[in-house]
Amino acid sequence: MPSIDAVLSIFVLSAVVPSREAAFIGAVATAIRPGGTLCLRDYAIGDLPMLRFAASARRLKDAPLFQRGDATLARFYDKEDLVARVMQAAADAGVGLRCSDSEYCCVQVKNRAEQLDMRRVFVHAQFVRES
Repeated sequence: MPSIDAVLSIFVLSAVVPSREAAFIGAVATAIRPGGTLCLRDYAIGDLPMLRFAASARRLKDAPLFQRGDATLARFYDKEDLVARVMQAAADAGVGLRCSDSEYCCVQVKNRAEQLDMRRVFVHAQFVRES
């Protein structure tokens, strides 16, 4: 019987190998008890690192998926795509999820040493497991 009340996934999903993403989401959704919550925050399309990656040859496939110098992955999501992926993967695992919130979070970061203003964009989504 699932017993986890809440799962907080911060910048995790974007690092999962694409071929294992649905299985990962399904396993997480299955572990949450009915009424429990899954909160996700990850990189959004248009985030500063994506713009930097776009100038390099590190892009994998046609998706907004890039490989960093240390061979880790960085995927960038739009709000609708993230919600659709999570809902579909959960449904495939036999788990009903309801999206209770999804939004973009924009943050201005100032690097005082370099005198740079950086615009960061993240996507946030919250899901509730149905019985």
